Amino acid sequence: MDKTNTNHNSRVAITGIGIILPNTYSVDMFWKNLSEGNSQIDKITRFQTNDMTVKVAAEMNDFDWKKFLPDLEEKHAKRYNRETFAIMSAMAEARKDAKLEKDSVDPSKVGFIDSSSRSSLAWWEHAWKLYHKEKN
Repeated sequence: MDKTNTNHNSRVAITGIGIILPNTYSVDMFWKNLSEGNSQIDKITRFQTNDMTVKVAAEMNDFDWKKFLPDLEEKHAKRYNRETFAIMSAMAEARKDAKLEKDSVDPSKVGFIDSSSRSSLAWWEHAWKLYHKEKN
């Protein structure tokens, strides 16, 4: 890397971590499950799997976004899907982990990283329903 072109005004500091995964809703729980080899995979319960070959998944069955986002008004919450709630909840956990008070940081100075190898589950669920509607 050419250090002469480094912009010293664009430094990054990771100050907090938030993790929301299937049945794993805190950093402590994540490390416990990881270090003990606890799998979160079980039979799929959120939808019927009769015509599917895959019958297991890691689901977030007991995830309650209201625990992490108590100030989010219902009128705004109606716009979001479960994945968005999970991301927003992880961000709230990261802020808490960093010991940052709400509104103590300029929002334009905060970012987050979210990744997926398969796109949004909401998109796949919609595509699955369309496929079966056309099939029947």
